Amino acid sequence: MSKIPSLKFRSIVGSRSHPYLFVQRQVASTRHSNHEDLRDNWMMTNAAGVTNRTVSSLGGNERDQFPDTQSPPPTRHAFVITHPEATHHIEGLVGGWHDSALTSRGLEQAESIASRLRQFVPLQIRSEIYTSDPQRCLQTAEVIATRLQAPVHATPDLREISYGEAEGRPQAWLDERFVFPPAEGNQLRLDHDCGIPRAETRREAAERIYVAMDRILSTPTEYQVIVTHGFALTFVVSAWIGMPLEAAGLIGIPASSGSITTLSQEAPFHNRSVVKLNDTSHMSWRKSAKTY
Repeated sequence: MSKIPSLKFRSIVGSRSHPYLFVQRQVASTRHSNHEDLRDNWMMTNAAGVTNRTVSSLGGNERDQFPDTQSPPPTRHAFVITHPEATHHIEGLVGGWHDSALTSRGLEQAESIASRLRQFVPLQIRSEIYTSDPQRCLQTAEVIATRLQAPVHATPDLREISYGEAEGRPQAWLDERFVFPPAEGNQLRLDHDCGIPRAETRREAAERIYVAMDRILSTPTEYQVIVTHGFALTFVVSAWIGMPLEAAGLIGIPASSGSITTLSQEAPFHNRSVVKLNDTSHMSWRKSAKTY
């Protein structure tokens, strides 16, 4: 199984119609040929239409993509968002790296998420948003960015686990071919081949998500929002609490579409707390749906 490829970083700066929209994206030379459109069609647009953008390539150390890298803040609050309802949910298609968009209801749910976050994040304090880069996550992040007046960093390493050739196909196609992992054994589960060509193992997905979290947590920002997917959330939380990757073969944290998981680290003890998992109280709907 080939590894996640090397990455480049680009900056996209919004026009006056959306002064807070700042997107930093990693452009991967991916091993999935059917994901080329995903890389080419990722730019975020706001309701007014952002037409004037400046594109510049960043060089140097990878951490240069994240502004003002300093020592950690005395207090840190992170809100992990699983994207709300997307088209592949209602069409019965496999998600993963499939580039589905939010449904009209998903966009409404994103507004609900943004409204709840606005209650937690004071405008006078700098915040920032990191998001996986399929449309469904970028759209969610943009709604939140508008409400919080915060920059957005598009981060492909926060993507869902890849289901390879199954992505975009009917869920039944995957169900007929998927090989479930063994019940025990961290290493066996981390390196398990699910039987789908070009799909990622748990280890491959966890490795890139851990790298993303290292970069995110290296910034000094007190309030951070992380927009990702249901399976990926497990490794976001695992990285947050410092669980060694080699021990992450058995953990699984259920997550509903449009949920908010609240993480906190406060002085003087600086314990990394999981304050609330999979909160959907802000949503007007109660159907529990895994988000992939």
